[in-house]
Amino acid sequence: MYKVLIADDEPKICKLINNLIDWGSLGFEVIGLANDGITAFNFVNERRPDIVITDIRMPGYDGINLIKKSKEVDPNIKFIIISGFKYFDYAHNAIKYGVEDYLLKPVKKAELLDTIKKMCERFDGNNQKNDETEGLKCQLKDDQEKLKTQLVKDIFYDNYELIDINKINKDYGLQLFPGYFQAFIVKPDIHYSEDSVNAYKMLLKKSESIVRQGLQDYVPSF
Repeated sequence: MYKVLIADDEPKICKLINNLIDWGSLGFEVIGLANDGITAFNFVNERRPDIVITDIRMPGYDGINLIKKSKEVDPNIKFIIISGFKYFDYAHNAIKYGVEDYLLKPVKKAELLDTIKKMCERFDGNNQKNDETEGLKCQLKDDQEKLKTQLVKDIFYDNYELIDINKINKDYGLQLFPGYFQAFIVKPDIHYSEDSVNAYKMLLKKSESIVRQGLQDYVPSF
């Protein structure tokens, strides 16, 4: 669940926001109520909320200072400013410090609910992008490993012309440079059996490991 911190110098406002909507059903948990900026900042340090809903005017640290100091702790924290009409311009200018949205007092249930739902969509969108990025990275890594394994197998089985560095680089997406090493692998003459097949696979795996280690001298990422 996403963690929410509510900060306002009026305790009744904190309680109102806390009780105004069903946070749990939206995937959020209110981790604390703070009535001054210093207490709110201590919550940020200790609990690392995902969202901070803060009044623009508070003792200790005001909303702007709380945002700036909290962003130094964790730049990913999202902020929602709440303020009265007389501080509307002040709240509007706070957007340049990374405020996601602001609400005017008195806070209304519909407006708060709409804002939180938008925040939830942003979180889900970011998570989806992160998942897609990680998936692509894993797929790329997997494909690279397959290409490396295939090169080693081609060396063993197809008598690949190692001297043609340019062809190897093109076929396998590598960046080898001139220079090579030789490896001699002695295959024991054993009769076919399940045990001999397992032994052969073990020798092949070890041989691949030796070739890979040798190639690392030429391609550090191999």
